[in-house]
Amino acid sequence: GRLSDRIGRRPVLLLSSLGLALSYVLWIFAQSFTLFAVSRVLGGLMAGNMGVASAAIADSTPPEKRTQSMGLVGAAFGLGMLLGPMIGGLLALVPVDGLVGSLPGLHTFSIAAGGAFLIALLSAALNAAYLSETLSVEHRREHPWIENPVTVARRNFRQPVYFLILNLNLLYLICFSAFEFGFSFFYKLDFGLQPAQIGLVFFYIGIVLVLGQGGLVRVLAKRMHSKKILITGLVLMPLPLALFAWTAPYVWLSLLALLPVILGAALFQPGISGLLSLHTPPDRQGLALSTLRSFGSLGRALGPILGAALYWYAGIQTAYLVIAIVLAFLTIWSFFLKQEPQSNAG
Repeated sequence: GRLSDRIGRRPVLLLSSLGLALSYVLWIFAQSFTLFAVSRVLGGLMAGNMGVASAAIADSTPPEKRTQSMGLVGAAFGLGMLLGPMIGGLLALVPVDGLVGSLPGLHTFSIAAGGAFLIALLSAALNAAYLSETLSVEHRREHPWIENPVTVARRNFRQPVYFLILNLNLLYLICFSAFEFGFSFFYKLDFGLQPAQIGLVFFYIGIVLVLGQGGLVRVLAKRMHSKKILITGLVLMPLPLALFAWTAPYVWLSLLALLPVILGAALFQPGISGLLSLHTPPDRQGLALSTLRSFGSLGRALGPILGAALYWYAGIQTAYLVIAIVLAFLTIWSFFLKQEPQSNAG
């Protein structure tokens, strides 16, 4: 994010797409777990481009359309999450026994990794061919090339509004990823669903997310500030999330309880991204939105660990009740956020 504030969005997005492609090349030939882990670490580093992509959107949109545009970024991300596992699953079904035997270095999942490589390469080609630089020269910021990230955060995010937004995002994603973690176990153990049927549940979730972020956010953003959209998303979630744990063995009832939870999630992320962007000067959009993503990634790392502990020791009903209570607390917290200033055009 800081690098994109200094040299522009386009080169960073192009570099990250090529780096992601390289990570999949390593995976194609990863016959040891060590090389596989290296490939995924490299891929994780390149995934920092989501914050840069959000900053490019912020550069290109006026304040009154910022949250709508963040919704489109979220919808594109959701669509990728919807199609990616399906494509990977289909490619994993391709018989590779003959190839594995005849070509050195290949393994059972080389075809799936090769498909991911081609998609990453296509992303790099599209960036090179069609993406114009969005950050003007006068809005670039001379960040130091190497610096302690804690020092960076302290210097750039001293205002209370940044602290509230970044930590709200962290705690929210701890809760939501803990909730997500229990899905497969809940549907397997309490509903008796098979993996293919559980996959259809995730497909349903993906469809709702895409429609929520691509459609509902755009409609609400014409009538609400990003803070209200964020709050609306949080208000929708706690009660149905707690009730969801009591829906077994009725799948239709569980899907009904999931609907407001997923719609709430679809509203929250564009809302908080838009709110942070509008509080941030144009020369720090990459840093701010990438930091938001970093806090979110930390939440997604911690959430499954805490969710697993709650699920294992207390059961699904208690685990989801605790998550719902924390989300209710975060809803109250969100009312103390400062409304975005409309003067910070990107």
